[in-house]
Amino acid sequence: MVQFSAFRRSALYGEGDYLQHVQKLFPRGKIWGLVDRVVGDILQDIIPRGEYLQDAPPGGGVDIVQDTVYTTSSMSTLWGRLLSCFAAELARVELAAWSLWNESVSGLATTSGLLPDWEKMYGLPNHCTLVITDNQEARQRAVFAKQYRENVETSVQFFVQYAADMGFTVALVNAGTIIGPGITPPSVAGIARAGAYRCAGRGVNSTYIVTVSAGSGDLSVLQCIFSDIKPAHVVFHWDDARP
Repeated sequence: MVQFSAFRRSALYGEGDYLQHVQKLFPRGKIWGLVDRVVGDILQDIIPRGEYLQDAPPGGGVDIVQDTVYTTSSMSTLWGRLLSCFAAELARVELAAWSLWNESVSGLATTSGLLPDWEKMYGLPNHCTLVITDNQEARQRAVFAKQYRENVETSVQFFVQYAADMGFTVALVNAGTIIGPGITPPSVAGIARAGAYRCAGRGVNSTYIVTVSAGSGDLSVLQCIFSDIKPAHVVFHWDDARP
């Protein structure tokens, strides 16, 4: 997702980098070049030049790891080809490590990793988010919003930010005395007392117009979530103003 791209981490080194690192761990000198050449000359009759690239069985797919290993100039020597086995494994471990780090952030989780676990932890999908179970990005957004907005005071900014986490741009305006089709001013709940103290008075119900200006997701999901998390006295009227 675009809004979480800044948090993503990628591997710093590839197989070519690790190959150079591994080669530097071995002694240097003329004798090593001589041995490499002698072994290569001996094996040329057994392993024709270039045959080591044919990793896939006839009619099968391509071995991605092996094909990427041989993109460096060091692959022209037998010594380099042998060390590339270590380099490829080191690169694979680094990719796996960074992938695990990315999946540890709920908004970055992938379907092949920890996203189902995040959903289980936060009770998702629920009756609101069932319709987005086939949309990976929408699922990520639902988990992220649930995790980081759960125990925040439900102010106007709370709802605006929650909508942003779900991929929508909204604005909330207190209806006040605005009168329009289907819109009424705040209700009057009367006055309740507990002993000598007044507990509630006029304007107990707060009516807000929620204008949606952007967002490509299912608006009904956001409306359902807002209905679940809003205080009981708050009333929302929705205005879908998306182009």
